Amino acid sequence: MIELTEQQWQAVKNGEAVRVTVPEIGEDVVLLSAAQYESLRAAIDPIEPFIGALPSDVLDWASQHDKYLGQALVEEMRASDDPRR
Repeated sequence: MIELTEQQWQAVKNGEAVRVTVPEIGEDVVLLSAAQYESLRAAIDPIEPFIGALPSDVLDWASQHDKYLGQALVEEMRASDDPRR
């Protein structure tokens, strides 16, 4: 459980990032505001803007896109190892 001081809580509410230590793991973490998180998430997952943008019969693309991208990468690597290509 992460406990925040009043000052830390006010900073998070005001959209500031706050560094706190999680006692259970003895590590520092950074708490982000919702706006900061959304901005960071968009930068980390460049595929996300395309989720739902194209028609598809694959209904679980949003929750399984890493799996599908991984499968495509494996197939591509296998094809490049194929001496017939």
